[in-house]
Amino acid sequence: MPDAPQSDLALQTAMAAHRAGRFADAVTAYRAALAVAPDQARVHCNMGLALHAVGDLAGAAAAFSRAAELQPGLAPAHAGLAAVLDQRGDAEGARAAYGRALAADPVDVVALNNLGALLLRLGRTDEAVALLDSAVVRRPDSAVLFTTYGHALRKALRQRDAIPAYQRALNLDRGFTEALVNLGHTYRELGLWIEATDAYEQALAAGWPADGFAPPDQSQRTAAFQFGLFDLKIGNLARGWSGYARRPFQDGESGDDAHRRYLEPPPYWQGEPLAGRRIFVWREQGLGDQVMLAGMLPDLIATGAVVTIESKPRLARTFARSFATATVINAYEGVRHIPDAGRFDVQSALGDLGRVFRPDLGRFPRHAGYLRSDAGRVAALRAKYRALSGGRAVVGVAWRSQNPKLGVAKSAELAEWGAVLGLPGAWFVNLQYGEVAADLAAARERLGVEVYQDPEIDSGGDLDDFFAQVAACDLVISTSNTTVHVAGSQNVPCWVVLPRGVGSLWYWFLDR
Repeated sequence: MPDAPQSDLALQTAMAAHRAGRFADAVTAYRAALAVAPDQARVHCNMGLALHAVGDLAGAAAAFSRAAELQPGLAPAHAGLAAVLDQRGDAEGARAAYGRALAADPVDVVALNNLGALLLRLGRTDEAVALLDSAVVRRPDSAVLFTTYGHALRKALRQRDAIPAYQRALNLDRGFTEALVNLGHTYRELGLWIEATDAYEQALAAGWPADGFAPPDQSQRTAAFQFGLFDLKIGNLARGWSGYARRPFQDGESGDDAHRRYLEPPPYWQGEPLAGRRIFVWREQGLGDQVMLAGMLPDLIATGAVVTIESKPRLARTFARSFATATVINAYEGVRHIPDAGRFDVQSALGDLGRVFRPDLGRFPRHAGYLRSDAGRVAALRAKYRALSGGRAVVGVAWRSQNPKLGVAKSAELAEWGAVLGLPGAWFVNLQYGEVAADLAAARERLGVEVYQDPEIDSGGDLDDFFAQVAACDLVISTSNTTVHVAGSQNVPCWVVLPRGVGSLWYWFLDR
């Protein structure tokens, strides 16, 4: 017969350690309790939670599975297993396990919330909204659930509906900083800057980090980054760059530019004098970001530093021509550390140069172009376009962003450009990257306008020819995309069609 007092004592020890956050100790005590009484489903479930907390995903999965086997109606066991499967990348397995949790307990907040978040990550926004529509009715007491509901509505571009969801979360928990911060983001996306500022200030008062950001987890780091973008947007650059430095890099081997950074050594540059020192500057996020932020490289080179620039291969030729006194190398892929890091004294992300070289709006210099196209190629294209245009102004047009999150908000279909394409005295050439045959055909059919597609230019490969094509134009008209940055980097006149709310990125600032 099991020794009940011994089991109870071990279980009490385990629960005390668990509550105190001493998860490794809790695991040891849970195992002691189960050694005496092995068929306790809730103990297996709690041990799964502790194992998950210490990063033992295999052990946690086994513990949750055993708990569900002993008590099939134990919703937290299915929800815990789902969380482990999700973390392992088994999204469909996680979805099925959350379904079992909700079959056992239809109002389990953890399962409802996490399933909604999972559906959002899978891009199944409509399903997430439908689930959470119902969930907040069944559990109107959960601030977390209303917050995730707000996230779903925002992702569905229903920002005005998201506001009351976040407000309801705050009515339930006035100090819930995640809801406050995301309420601020929502107001920002709607262009309601006063309301956004108020929400952010409340978040700061509630303890959300402001300067010197040292958030302990990725979600807070991302929130700090988002607040940094807001500060940059309103021109508070000194604090904004601190937040921007918290953008969601990962210290890993991902080849995704937006989510990887190199580990030390060498140390990260903090703004100290650089004359004669060797600095490695690594690429930044997407192509447009790298082109735009490269405007700070002349400032860096002027410090007297020995500069090595890591560039995406598609930009390498243009960068090498433009920064002849620096060394330009193709991007490293699949590595955590800079190869032969001892060659360098310090390193920096391209975007982090802003803290030193763009501390306020007065430090954005006028320039005649900081990136240079091949002069011979530009002259040839200009002559070609002059001949085709019959003396009319050569106007390059682009209308779409391929940003996976904001592309819809940053795009305006070419067939809607009648007021522009009908202007007299202009001849139009396509600068839109990607597959555009259908767009050009629609503009031709609906507007009776021919936008010239140059068969010599492949904007999907090396961008050196594309830079030359943009430089050959008298004017560029575009939505917010890489084309705009290519034009700006060469001082080509550019008119930008900007959204007012969602998709209005920080570098367009506010009312400027």
